[in-house]
Amino acid sequence: SYAGDLDLQDYWVSEKFDGFRASWDGSKLVSRRGPVFSVPSWFVESFPEQPMDGELWLARGRFQTLASIVKSGAGDQRWSRVSYQVFDLPASMQSFDKRLVELEHLVRNTGVSWLVAVKQEKLLTEKQLFERLEEVVSAGGEGLMLHRGDSYWPKARREQQAPPIHLRPQ
Repeated sequence: SYAGDLDLQDYWVSEKFDGFRASWDGSKLVSRRGPVFSVPSWFVESFPEQPMDGELWLARGRFQTLASIVKSGAGDQRWSRVSYQVFDLPASMQSFDKRLVELEHLVRNTGVSWLVAVKQEKLLTEKQLFERLEEVVSAGGEGLMLHRGDSYWPKARREQQAPPIHLRPQ
């Protein structure tokens, strides 16, 4: 949780999506708890081999519909409305700043419209941060995530560093 007293210029800010966390391992989408998601083959056939971390997402306020689609499995025609919102590249040994460049390049080169690099932005003041939070929440969003630009994926860490920060309305 956000506690203030951060130098915000060191952080990237993105929306926290209310969906299903899914890791792409290069051949399948795996849930946080381990089971593989049953998705249509066309959904992942043009995904890159590089591992990605993201969220299966439908739209703000549509979690229950998304849950129905995911439960229905690969045969559900509504998968055409689902996107995979990618926010990180777990196999990269680069800092988050550099992973963002890799991620945008990787997603852009697939040509897959439902594979989306999560928009990351820099907000320099707490006023801007809380205005963005209010904007997201009032539009039905869940909150914000802050990722330190010089952080490494946990398995690639060379020294202890802070995890991403969740910012949600009180």
